[in-house]
Amino acid sequence: MTTLGNYNTDVSDMYAVHKALTGALDAAPAYVAEAGLDSERVEAIGSFCENVIEFLHVHHTGEDELIYPVLEQRCAESRSELERIDNQHKLLHAPMDAGRSAIATWRAAPSTDNAQAVIDAIASIAEPLRPHLAEEETVVLPIATKWMSPEEWGRLPGHHMMIFRADKPWLMVGLLREQLDQEHRDGMLAGMPPEMRTLHCRSASVDLRTDSIRQIRFQIESGPPIDVRHGCSGTGQRRIDRKGRAGAAARNAR
Repeated sequence: MTTLGNYNTDVSDMYAVHKALTGALDAAPAYVAEAGLDSERVEAIGSFCENVIEFLHVHHTGEDELIYPVLEQRCAESRSELERIDNQHKLLHAPMDAGRSAIATWRAAPSTDNAQAVIDAIASIAEPLRPHLAEEETVVLPIATKWMSPEEWGRLPGHHMMIFRADKPWLMVGLLREQLDQEHRDGMLAGMPPEMRTLHCRSASVDLRTDSIRQIRFQIESGPPIDVRHGCSGTGQRRIDRKGRAGAAARNAR
């Protein structure tokens, strides 16, 4: 029987979460800058940015509720350092609120100035986030692998989905699944509550497909040929423009 402090829990999925978050934040400024005054592109990119911020929010909330309290209780010798790193989440509250506000303003009134405000807001999130994630990877994860059971660690994905409040939880899942191998994808699904797992299995052909993320990126980078507001090809409406972009999007999604 494994005892506390002697687990060997696989926490490598956290690296994938961090990579998904930083990758999305890195991509967002260019998307915003290239949107121009096209209201459809502004709406699609604004929704993308809003959902990425919500992804970060639920990620940190999950850690605050499921990870740090457990580790601080079990690892007294590391408690002060764990508390310090956990408190870094609070540094992101104001930048994330500012980001949401800037995105809402830009979506309501597309302009160069409002787009720049979104770019600046995203940068204000990414700047404190990077050193925080680095500390989690070097300090927190080695502690978690020894002091948390696989079952305890596995509760995170389901927790994320249960508290996600933006309109595209499948976007968070897709961004993360892009970074995972099949074993970790299966493990992510297994860690969800039964009702959430059932919902995901029913919608796997649509909402959990990495293809939906490829379609989102194609729309953002090439214009608005695909309506992905409700998911991907299974629920959105495909539109053909004179350049035949919908056909190219389908090829990219394969």
